[in-house]
Amino acid sequence: MRPFFSLLLHTINGIAFYDPSVPQIPTLILAGPYFPKTGLFSGFTKLKIYFYPAFIGFAYLTSRQISLSFWLFFLLGGFVYGVFDIIGQHIPASALGVTFGPTLTSPEETQMIGAYGVFFLFLLWLARHHLYETAKDAVRFRFRGPDEAEWVGAPASLWGLVLGGGALVAWSVSFGMPLGQAVLLLGAFFMVMLVASRIICQGGIAYFTLTAAPTDGLLAFFGTGIFSRLGLLMAAVMQKMLFVDLRESLLPSLFHAAKVGEKKSPKKLYLAAIVLAIAAAVAVSFLAMLAVCHKYGLRDLQVDWETQTVSTVYENVQRLIEAPAGSNHAVIGFTLAGAVVMFALVVAYQHFYWWPIHPLGFLTMYSSSMRILWFSFFLGWLCNHLTLRYGGIVLLKRVRLLFIGLILGDFLMGGVFALIGLWTGQSYLVLPN
Repeated sequence: MRPFFSLLLHTINGIAFYDPSVPQIPTLILAGPYFPKTGLFSGFTKLKIYFYPAFIGFAYLTSRQISLSFWLFFLLGGFVYGVFDIIGQHIPASALGVTFGPTLTSPEETQMIGAYGVFFLFLLWLARHHLYETAKDAVRFRFRGPDEAEWVGAPASLWGLVLGGGALVAWSVSFGMPLGQAVLLLGAFFMVMLVASRIICQGGIAYFTLTAAPTDGLLAFFGTGIFSRLGLLMAAVMQKMLFVDLRESLLPSLFHAAKVGEKKSPKKLYLAAIVLAIAAAVAVSFLAMLAVCHKYGLRDLQVDWETQTVSTVYENVQRLIEAPAGSNHAVIGFTLAGAVVMFALVVAYQHFYWWPIHPLGFLTMYSSSMRILWFSFFLGWLCNHLTLRYGGIVLLKRVRLLFIGLILGDFLMGGVFALIGLWTGQSYLVLPN
């Protein structure tokens, strides 16, 4: 009975999707028109309130500190726009130049470039003792067996990182990218991907998008002259493949798999099964896509967004080659401001036990995913807070099953309507698109 609410909600709305005469239960409220277009609340003129039961469940099950930070920083981000409007600071989006970022739309959002860098250093600092011992063992070729939570030993993992990174650098250089550019670009990729994976796994966010992509920061600080023409093209193509949609990223899924299989044994068999599954998935998807495109033609597959994002990459590169840009002082200022804010957040988080805000929330401040999920995280946090305050741990654990039911119900109905969509040609969307 626990998934009943999700089943009922999506059954009614799914029927209404296919038969407009059936009234829907509203899951979206356009709140933007209720806010003025100028003044302190001008940043909320496009505010939308979505209702997703699964993400309410995720917010209830995750740490209250994190779920609080997600919706709180999203609202603070709206007030930042309002403050700039009040003081008369309007930096046009054109000041950004050409960006390959997935959702970067305004200079204020480039605070995330600095924030990502500081949080990455914070992660390294947290792991400093482990990294030191691992590096010492790796240099001495002491390959100890894996711990309970590891697939392979830490020294072997470090050598895998070094050799794998070296192979990627060599591959980039072989295709014409200068060595220094390849090292800098792949280092930025690694930093952003690691931080984003931390946000997804620790925050319990199944849907997350980057605000700023790695080359946004590199181009803002150093200008287009940091890359050769061929290097700029390669950077754009690789970044599009890795960061345009993090739901396709493998690293967060591997982290989740490692946690799920933490107590599974033997580890080598578990790892082998994952490797075989990935290899089979890549082969099947590649061959299936070739067969479908050959049979029906790419233009008839309704992949306009996919083809547009690919063509836009080459158009942006051509603009940068024809009109090179220098460093962007406005973006650098916001980047440094984001670094300062993140540094203050991590210091407070580490040194004050009563500090209620988690630094991860700041990293999602301008993410387009949080524009959809902020209200669901607010409801989940509120339910968690009230349950723990008035019912204690006992009630918290009993009510937890209800929110697990919300998650299972949404995922079940998502699968059901995916199958219905194969038959009807159009599908009711249960989860964010």
